[in-house]
Parts: sequence; structure tokens; C-alpha cells
Amino acid sequence: MADNITTEIRKVDANVALTGIADNSPVGTFVFVILCFAFWAADIGLLGDGAQLGLGLLSLGVFVTYVCSGISLTHKGIGVGGNTYHLFGAVFGAIAGLFNTLGPIFAHFGIPFDGSIAGYAFTLAGLYLFFMLPGIARFTKIDFFIFFFGFLGVTGSGLVIIGILPAGFNVFNGWMLLCDGLVGFYAVIGTLLGNCGISIPFGSPFIKAKP
Repeated sequence: MADNITTEIRKVDANVALTGIADNSPVGTFVFVILCFAFWAADIGLLGDGAQLGLGLLSLGVFVTYVCSGISLTHKGIGVGGNTYHLFGAVFGAIAGLFNTLGPIFAHFGIPFDGSIAGYAFTLAGLYLFFMLPGIARFTKIDFFIFFFGFLGVTGSGLVIIGILPAGFNVFNGWMLLCDGLVGFYAVIGTLLGNCGISIPFGSPFIKAKP
């Protein structure tokens, strides 16, 4: 997604793209990468006590960046990036942040709290990524795999939270999110290097656009 957005901007004004001021997608993608790595660590058991609360505060911490990136790209007419960051901000920033933060607090004070409802938001967000794949296949391969691994990890996480899949499936979800984070980090670095005039391969589209 990041590379596609940069390409769109370069077609309008190569000088603006070179300065790196016209494209907010790298920072939006980077906060997603941060969360991918964090949830991977939680899903495979690398984190200790208080991990849920820590994940909640981390998610809330990136919420503003998500929203700002989405607003900026949407105002520039970049619909795919803008809408995706708005969705990520809502689901992974606000919903995940609030549920993971409030869940342990409510449990400590004995307040009833059913966090499984957040699973429906995660599942729907994952399905959004899935149904976008035919369109993203017209972008670069890096763009496609960001959405593909995200679909697997996010949908799986949602289904585990709901209770449709067993908790042990989170190990698979975690590794899918790690793959997504690695691909996303490559996209961030590649896009920023592209703004400096240095190109690294992003892979040609699976579906070639009609001339």
C-alpha cells in the first residue's frame, strides 16, 4: 500500500514525492508494524504478567497517528490508504486499546466485562482485508502481502476472541502478524528510500492494470 501511494503521488509531482512531505503512509504503516510485532510477542508467549494492559496502552498510543494518517491521505484523494488507516485506527488503536486496557482493570475490581465482543470487530476488519485482495493485487506484491498476512492474523485473532477457534490457534495468528510486520517494515523503508531517490524492489502486480 505504501509503495502504491508513493507511486500515485510521483505521477502528480515528482519533486514533492522526493521531499517526502506528500505521503503519510510510511508512518501509518509503521505504527501497524509496531502492533504486529507486539501482538506476535503476546500470541507466542514472549511477554509476561501485565502484557494485556501493556498492549492496550500501546494501541492507544498509536491511535492518534493512525487517525492523522488516514485524514491526511483521504484529503489527498488516496482512498485505499486513507480508509484503511481509519479502519486500523478504530479497530487496532481504539477498540483493541480500550478493551485491553479496561479488561484487566475491571477484572481487578470485580466489574463484569465481556471483552469477546471486540472479536467481532477484529473478524470484520480481517474480512475487509480479505475482500480488498482482488483490488490490492493490482498494486505491488508487497502491498498484496501486507493485506494477505493481515487478513490471516487479524481474522484468526478475532475468531479466537469470539471463541470459534481454540486459544492455541493464536500461535498461528502471531506468526502471521510477524510476517505482516516484516513485510510492512520493508514497505516503510522502501517508500522512504524512494523519497530519497533510492529504489528497492516491491514486486510487480499480480494483476496488470489495463492500459
